[in-house]
Amino acid sequence: GDGRPSVVLGTLHSAKGQEYDAVAIIGCNEGKLPHWYSLGDAERVVEERRLLYVGITRARQLLLLSALGQGQPSQFLLEEAVHIHVS
Repeated sequence: GDGRPSVVLGTLHSAKGQEYDAVAIIGCNEGKLPHWYSLGDAERVVEERRLLYVGITRARQLLLLSALGQGQPSQFLLEEAVHIHVS
């Protein structure tokens, strides 16, 4: 690019192999992450957890995980395995 700050919108799938100074993952609510159609299938839930991990690890400096005001936060955000340390 031309060196000016920009915003890149993408999916967790498209984030593979990319890195960004700041990453925001919006909508970390149960029924959206994992998606409601995955909730009855343990393999799909594992895959969605892996995708969230991919998204989290794309951030170099700043990470924002947001659960929208309606509904429960994603089970992934409540799991013991999800610990984010900022240095």
